[in-house]
Amino acid sequence: MHVVALVPPGSTPIKRIGVETTPVYSPFWHSSGRNHRGGIPALIRTKPQTIAKIPQALRRLHRATVDVADSVDLFHAHWIPTRLSAYGIDKPIVTTAHGADVRMLEKLPLAAAHFVGRGPVIVATAELEKRVQALAPSTTTLRIYPVGVEPRVAPSSKPEDFRGLAIMRLAPEKGVHELAEAWIKVRRALPQATLAIVGDGPFHHQLELPGVEFIGNIHPNRIPEEIRRASLYVQSSRDESFGVATVEALVHGCPVVATATGIAAEVVDERYGRVVPIGDPYALSVALIELLNDPEKLLTMGQRASADFSHHFRWETVIDRLLLAYESTLQYPHHSRQGRQGG
Repeated sequence: MHVVALVPPGSTPIKRIGVETTPVYSPFWHSSGRNHRGGIPALIRTKPQTIAKIPQALRRLHRATVDVADSVDLFHAHWIPTRLSAYGIDKPIVTTAHGADVRMLEKLPLAAAHFVGRGPVIVATAELEKRVQALAPSTTTLRIYPVGVEPRVAPSSKPEDFRGLAIMRLAPEKGVHELAEAWIKVRRALPQATLAIVGDGPFHHQLELPGVEFIGNIHPNRIPEEIRRASLYVQSSRDESFGVATVEALVHGCPVVATATGIAAEVVDERYGRVVPIGDPYALSVALIELLNDPEKLLTMGQRASADFSHHFRWETVIDRLLLAYESTLQYPHHSRQGRQGG
């Protein structure tokens, strides 16, 4: 099987699936994803004029796609708009929705069904699945996690008491304001508590508070070590498409306090941490104070999370489901052609 990955800014080509894969980029997509954190959607928010470049970028990506079309069995578009680059090519196509693309199409409801087109759409969470089906009700959706996580640090290492960790871009959509307000309350109740923040962003100053340690952007290989040092992981997002860092925390045995969005809303319960309403700093502070003040409970939660999620999120599970999606699409190709449809 030969799969061509139509790769958007900020995404990673398909890896480790045991089939031949060829990533196809437009220079604009690639450079924007490499040079601007958050890819095209974030770039459009900060520089709205960028949207004028998208049609030309799609045309270039289409030409690159046509060049390889004869030799492939199936296209896999990562990010819904990139599937337009395979328009008119009589090959099956699978699409992965990553969240930012869905949010963009929700602002263009009349065009959304055309963008989504035919063929299955892979989504990571039930929340994202509902949003895709609202845009294009006839679309088939498949639930597959976008990444796998393998434990890379021995679970015997003991976390530091009263140490929280957040891995986030410091921007409003990640709940920076809510986390700051909650952390002020946490420190009043637990003056010994600390919060390590991995990541950076324009709202860095909002979290310049007592007990907050800024680690900055670090190599992904260092993330497990930071998770192991923490007794608790915090996700304060207002809208999370998936939440890779939350998954990494669970797999590495770190309990989670998270807002009710992304994968946390589906898998985190009182055995592994707490889920709180989005945009509610008081509820966030109550959950943080409760758990940080009980290191033994956190240790038990972390051990349970590692035992329960290490297999659930491993790469082999993700790969197996992705291969099944490819095989199913190839078996019924007339449901997933991206070629022009007769009227």
